[in-house]
Amino acid sequence: VLLKTLDSFWRDHLVNMNRLNSAVNLRSFGHRNPLEEYKIDGCRFFISMLSATRRVTVESLLRYWSSPMESEELVSQNN
Repeated sequence: VLLKTLDSFWRDHLVNMNRLNSAVNLRSFGHRNPLEEYKIDGCRFFISMLSATRRVTVESLLRYWSSPMESEELVSQNN
């Protein structure tokens, strides 16, 4: 589950970084350092990606562990 989720978010992250590269070059017209802007925003994107990966992985695992089939098995074992 983690690997599948991480792979999906990583591909999205790479696409976002390519878009950021294009957008940062425009910021140089505003007298900002494009490299610093790229580093700052890239770090934000990466942290956001990790957070989303954790959230989706945990949600997927909780959904799997709390499936109705498992609940029915627990009830039948207690009887």
